[in-house]
Amino acid sequence: MNASPYFLKDSPLILVNADVVCDIDFRRFWEDHVASGAVATLLVHNKTPYNNLDVSNGLLVGFESKRADALAYTGIACFSPAFFHFLPSEMPCSLIDGLKNALARGVAIRAMSLTDFSKNDIWEDIGTLEGYLAAHRQLLVSDGRLFYRGDGCRLALGVRLEEWVCLGNEVVVEENTIIRRSVVWSGSHIPPNELIEDSVVSKFGILKWKPSN
Repeated sequence: MNASPYFLKDSPLILVNADVVCDIDFRRFWEDHVASGAVATLLVHNKTPYNNLDVSNGLLVGFESKRADALAYTGIACFSPAFFHFLPSEMPCSLIDGLKNALARGVAIRAMSLTDFSKNDIWEDIGTLEGYLAAHRQLLVSDGRLFYRGDGCRLALGVRLEEWVCLGNEVVVEENTIIRRSVVWSGSHIPPNELIEDSVVSKFGILKWKPSN
């Protein structure tokens, strides 16, 4: 609400959560929303454990659903200027408050599938270590490869890269080290005889994700 004076008053606004990595065709999404004449269009998908939206025939019905066919909000939406009239004046408030107010007044809110606007169905919340690693894997695979090696990397004899690996610029990996399912930030130095897996490596330390069995 505090930012609303900076929004365009005569054009829809595309909103994307800052911690989302995706491959959406934003122009096509925006044009689809404009053509619909809707107050708001949300992109949704099936993403356990975040599925909590009731969706029926392409429309948002409600929140906090326990249904087996519930869907999740991707954090990507398009809002027409009229939507912001539904935001409560009291602070703090959220977009959910505005959506609930619109639904209570009988205003249709569209809920479109992410796959309708995504080439490779890439979507990850990189606010978690699991999501950060998954996003790198998806981006590599969508580009037709499993390994990325930045400029100036130096890999010693006996180094093995397995499954998928992303190395930044100027990375040094000493001999007989194994790296799998990991991202190594630029400027990192990995000593010899290490096993790095399911991790993010930086000059400041290593964050390791422990997948649940």
